Amino acid sequence: MADLRKILVVDDNEEFLQNTKDILELAGYEVLCASDPLKGLEQARLEHPDLILMDIRLPIMDGVEAYERIRETTPEVPVIMMTAYSVDDLVVKALHEGAFGALIKPLDFDQLLPIIDRALGHGPLLLIVDDDAQFCASMADVLEQNGYRVDVAYDSETAISKTSGSSFDVLVLDLKLPTMDGMETYHAIRARRPNATAIFVTGYPEEAAKLAAAAARGGELLCCLQKPVDLDRLLGGLQELPATP
Repeated sequence: MADLRKILVVDDNEEFLQNTKDILELAGYEVLCASDPLKGLEQARLEHPDLILMDIRLPIMDGVEAYERIRETTPEVPVIMMTAYSVDDLVVKALHEGAFGALIKPLDFDQLLPIIDRALGHGPLLLIVDDDAQFCASMADVLEQNGYRVDVAYDSETAISKTSGSSFDVLVLDLKLPTMDGMETYHAIRARRPNATAIFVTGYPEEAAKLAAAAARGGELLCCLQKPVDLDRLLGGLQELPATP
């Protein structure tokens, strides 16, 4: 029988630790618990977990400082931060420094379990952002057949939320989106994920020309493909882009 994937949960709330442990064990994971960050650092060093869930607000040191220490020894381990505060400067700092994601307490375990699956999976992780569900489905099929892990968002707000929860290697963003356009969405995501990389798509050639001109003025290297998307060009572009750390 294969070894279970190992998750370390660091939180100073004993009831939360036990409840989270029970749910993750039912989901098929081996779970370690630490009630303070120093114990968490020791567990991380000795037990080599596959993933860490870390509360932001902890005694002795905050979760971001603990995360920074973990990165010094095991930078490859994905860390998902947890916070009871919808606005938390420490969350932004953790995401800037490469935490895989950040979730608001009380945790929605229906949301958490897919995020854990993405964090522990193999292959580059992509987010397709487009309000055309059929386009998203067809793109996801092609990308998954080529070894990518894919998630989808149909509007800007969902895309921003998902990029806070998971660290995507590349975004595939439509320039025309409800509420805010693709560039505004990209800049909102980069406020928390400064290394976010995107390929833009559009059904309007004049939009592609405007994006190219704006990118040239700003010194950015942005890729824009016209719909219907040439899949060979898309796959080639994905291979050339640097992955998000």
